[in-house]
Amino acid sequence: METLTAMNLACNQISAVAFDNQCFNRIRLHKLTYYAIREDFGLKSQMTIRAIGKVADAYKVKAKKATGPIDTQGTFRLKGAVAFDCRMISFALSSDSLSILTLEGRQVMKFEVGDNARNLLAFQKGESDLFFRNGHFFLNVSCDIPEPELIVHENVIGVDLGINQLATLSTGESFDGQQTEKVHKKNKPKELVFKKRRRVLQKEN
Repeated sequence: METLTAMNLACNQISAVAFDNQCFNRIRLHKLTYYAIREDFGLKSQMTIRAIGKVADAYKVKAKKATGPIDTQGTFRLKGAVAFDCRMISFALSSDSLSILTLEGRQVMKFEVGDNARNLLAFQKGESDLFFRNGHFFLNVSCDIPEPELIVHENVIGVDLGINQLATLSTGESFDGQQTEKVHKKNKPKELVFKKRRRVLQKEN
C-alpha cells in the first residue's frame, strides 16, 4: 500500500507543478520534476517515470475536452491505479508468483488467477495497472494475443439472405424467390381446403 500511496502522492505534486507552469508535455515535465520527486517520495527511477507519464496522460485528456486553457488542476486518489511496465513487474507462471518493484526494492509474492487468465498471461506485454479494491490488490494486465491461424476450407459456399434477392451465393448465383412464390401459390388452395376441413372436424368434436 505504501508504494501505491507514494506514487499517487507524487502524481499530485507533479500535477501541481504542471498546472502552475502550464506544462503538460511529458518530456518537459520530466525535466521539471524528476529529481525532486525521487528525493521527496523515495521513488525508484522507473516509478517516477511512470508517475510523470500518468500526470501527462491525464492532462492530455483534459486538453482534448477543454475549449480553452486548462483552468483546473488535476488530482489523484491515493489508492488510485498506477501503471507498472515490464521493467517493474514480471510473472513466474509455474509458481503463480510475481516480482514487483516497491519502495523497498523487488518483492516476490503469490497471486491468484483463473485457468483461462493464466494461459493469457503467457502473452503479457506492456503495462499492468495495480489498484486496490475491497481490501485486495488487483492487476489489470495487458496481453498481446497472437492471431489464430486461418483454417482453409474446401467445398464451402457462403449465402447472403436479402429482400430483393432471396439468396445470393458466394459463387455469384442468385435466387429471386419466384420459384418459391410459385410453389406457395400452387399450395394455397390446398391449405384453404385443409383449414376448412379442420374447422368442420373441430365443430363435430
